[in-house]
Amino acid sequence: MLSPTEVLSSLLKNPTSSSMSDSLVTPDITYVSLNFDNPDLKKIMPWAGTSRGPESTVKTFVDVSRYWEVQSFQPEALFGSEGYAAMSVGSPTSRSSCRKL
Repeated sequence: MLSPTEVLSSLLKNPTSSSMSDSLVTPDITYVSLNFDNPDLKKIMPWAGTSRGPESTVKTFVDVSRYWEVQSFQPEALFGSEGYAAMSVGSPTSRSSCRKL
């Protein structure tokens, strides 16, 4: 069985793959992107906030790629404990693609 940080690391290898996500996480996964709840931020960054289910991780990365061309994305740190994992992204490099959802 993989540790939570190993699961997160594996997901990041192919974050838009539904089959990868489904094989690694349980149906009750909770995914938090940028913050727990900020309605104003969610208006301009729809992936921001808390979402649930294996599809939530995939949807986040699919949605981000609609707005941004990701040029560099290297986790600075992965950390976790029993049942939880998180990452610090550090300094990602992206270019606005000006596409809409």
